[in-house]
Amino acid sequence: MLGRPISSSGLNAAIELSLQRDVNDGLHIMGETNLPDGTKLMATLLEPGTPRYHAQTKCVVHSRRLLLGPFSSSAKALPQDWYQVQICSYFNGPWKQPAHVLEMTGQGGAKLLGAFANPVDPDLDDTEYSIERCVECLAPPMNSEPPLSDDEVQSAIKILQRSVLHVEGQEPLASSAPVIDVVEWFMCNAGLTARDGWLARVRTRGLVEVGYSFWDGPNPAEALWHIIPRSRGVRYRNRYAKYMS
Repeated sequence: MLGRPISSSGLNAAIELSLQRDVNDGLHIMGETNLPDGTKLMATLLEPGTPRYHAQTKCVVHSRRLLLGPFSSSAKALPQDWYQVQICSYFNGPWKQPAHVLEMTGQGGAKLLGAFANPVDPDLDDTEYSIERCVECLAPPMNSEPPLSDDEVQSAIKILQRSVLHVEGQEPLASSAPVIDVVEWFMCNAGLTARDGWLARVRTRGLVEVGYSFWDGPNPAEALWHIIPRSRGVRYRNRYAKYMS
């Protein structure tokens, strides 16, 4: 399969997404895009855990922006957490995209280019293309939540150290040991020595950044994780933290 020709009239689609709260604590998906105004989009919001929260809604691009929601669960505000946000759009008959949108995207997405242009039938030379974007976004805390106390900030270190994380690209996906054990094992490598050790600081409201500071030979280095102390959510943020998880 030689691939399709790329013309100067192609649209390299881009979408940037975030989660924001309204005054009633409803969660909204907000974004900026270079898709033309009037483009119809579908969004899915997924929360990790069991049972898994799942909701879908539609919107239309306006002034190169998109706004979807609010999302809640049985009229209750969704907690601060990392949520998976999925955005898609198709350019075939059933979606009834406006004519001026299809002029830019092409019928069946024929003019779409870039990382978010997804072949609908990858095994076909004449496949249609859709827009697909899937990112993990952090929701802000609820408006009424007080700032983290000093004790809560420092507790993030213990939460991290006791956590057993899922590491992308690793088999099996779940680590075999808590983070503190993995860090101690990692630091046994030649040339690695402790520098400032474990540190915790507030990153944004409700979110703490925990770092482990060390020397990599003569060079200072730091593994970084993000922790939500009140929900005990943990994510590694840089390559050192991934290695040490």
